[in-house]
Amino acid sequence: MIGPESVSKGCFGFGPKSPTGKKRGKTTASNPLKFFSNEIWYQGYSKVWNEIETKLETVEDDVTGKLLSDLLTFITSSEATYQIPTAALLTGINLPDHDVLFGQLIKKIRSEKKVSHRVALIGSSDCFSIKHAIERTVSHLISGQIKLLESLTSDEDDLDSEDDEKNRKEKFVKRSTCTMRALLEWYQNVNETSPRKKVKLNREDKGKLVIILKDFEAISSKVLQDFIQILSGYINMLPFVLVLGVATTLSSISDNLSHSTTSRLSLKSFQSQPSVYFLNNTLNEYCVIEHFREGGTVVGLLCCSEKDIKRNIARMSHNHLEDLRRIDSFKKYVERLEDEQLANALLNDDIIAKEEILKLMLQLRKTIKEFYLCLHILHLLVSQLPNTPLGAQMRELYADAMTKDISKTEDFKECRQLLEFQAKDQLIMKIEKVIENKCNI
Repeated sequence: MIGPESVSKGCFGFGPKSPTGKKRGKTTASNPLKFFSNEIWYQGYSKVWNEIETKLETVEDDVTGKLLSDLLTFITSSEATYQIPTAALLTGINLPDHDVLFGQLIKKIRSEKKVSHRVALIGSSDCFSIKHAIERTVSHLISGQIKLLESLTSDEDDLDSEDDEKNRKEKFVKRSTCTMRALLEWYQNVNETSPRKKVKLNREDKGKLVIILKDFEAISSKVLQDFIQILSGYINMLPFVLVLGVATTLSSISDNLSHSTTSRLSLKSFQSQPSVYFLNNTLNEYCVIEHFREGGTVVGLLCCSEKDIKRNIARMSHNHLEDLRRIDSFKKYVERLEDEQLANALLNDDIIAKEEILKLMLQLRKTIKEFYLCLHILHLLVSQLPNTPLGAQMRELYADAMTKDISKTEDFKECRQLLEFQAKDQLIMKIEKVIENKCNI
């Protein structure tokens, strides 16, 4: 009998393992528009886009700045009692990105200079069992949150270099050792002496152990209750502070937790601004003011800051001007000119055409500034009138003003009548508000 023979073969390749603890270098994606870097329109686009990002970051900081400062104050000033200090952060279901908000909170906590707080960001995926939730929490608190900050904020440069180096050494923690007993032992030993002053540190100087449950409603009620009960058992030895990310309402806490569990929490609620607040600020501070045109065209050369308009027009070539002369609005302007000599010069003389274009662009920018000045003043006067005939938001008034002459509408007449019926004191307050806001217009 013929023995069995293999009819298939396999080849397996094994690559070399990376050294333990060695971080893979970050790769930066190449800019697909780099090919156009020498084009005038692209240089203008890059400058405008950088200004856009700066403005949006400012708007975002205005929305979240006070909230994060209040949270940090609560965390820092919380005192040790038989209850766990707990901040209920009402994020709302329409907040653009919860992870970004929590990433900013972690960065704000880590930037505290007086004391060094430890942070653990725990999601519902980390809490499918109480054992797993404890392991993840202890691991994050001991390891120093290096990976977390990289993934959420990608900005480690703001961290203190000495603490950062120490955290890198603590980065690898065995899962089997991540228990509450191990956390207590670590906390009692860590920073026992200050490396600079060599003095004994008390509990307050070591900072708080902040645990953020970013999606509170998505975590199992049983796991939550067991988790809080365990933390409560160590509250007299470990300075825990809980931050609950609540997407719906504050009542969801009492719905998911029993009375005996909530009694172990010292709750304080914090309300984040609704998403419409961010939308209104973004539109008012940026989108309403700026105008966009199709990139890669000659019109894009004229969509720049006022200080660059003269330089860009001077750099325009004959071909650029020919493209501009083919635009319908330019043709209509030339046709309406009564001075035939100027009309012919605009079509045939590049120097005169550049001078006229510069004059028209400066005049346009002046008109736009006057338009927005009047629009802001009108909004301050009518935004709080009964039934808000012209809208309560600046963007609503802007949309009407861009599509029609609002001074001839029934809504405008109604606003005028309502202002006439208002008391003198109310009108004076509105006028003072206009004067106070003139610097921001």
